Amino acid sequence: MGLTRANIVDFAQTIAGTTGSTLTMNVAYDEVMQHLARSPNPPFVQSSNFTISSGTNTYTWSTNAVRLLGVFAEGKQLMPVTERELENYLLGWRDYTGTDLGTDEIHVYHTGENDLRTVRLFPQTSTGATGTWLHSITLTANVPTYFCLYIAFAVLERVFSYPDARQDKEFAALCGQIALIFARLIGY
Repeated sequence: MGLTRANIVDFAQTIAGTTGSTLTMNVAYDEVMQHLARSPNPPFVQSSNFTISSGTNTYTWSTNAVRLLGVFAEGKQLMPVTERELENYLLGWRDYTGTDLGTDEIHVYHTGENDLRTVRLFPQTSTGATGTWLHSITLTANVPTYFCLYIAFAVLERVFSYPDARQDKEFAALCGQIALIFARLIGY
């Protein structure tokens, strides 16, 4: 059983004493969790399945996902490619299906063509399949207890770095150093 955002913010509030603002700490908590989810090696990862339909090549990934880490089709990991790479491979690639290319197997995926939360699979398949997203997430509940100290001190670092009446750059720097120590201790 993990901790909630409220548990971690309350703990950070206790460390800060009466100088911290719970509202500001909640905002800082969200920023810390976004930073973790966007990092090169995100600690909180989730997978979810989606159905690949015949004749459909564009899919929207999970709403709770922050960063897409991988796409799989029938257990095979697909490689990410850019629009330029696809155009160099096959001009007019958007109109081609797997049967046009002599294969009905999806090989690659392309992100960001229509909006930030869609993926286009190439080539378009004429058969149904099962797909899987692997993506980073932010947590507001069930945060592992070993992450509590890191997150609390990272929150304090941000809160006391903000330019307002509570700004204390020395305390913020100290909290940042303590957060780094706890990050190293938990292997992050």
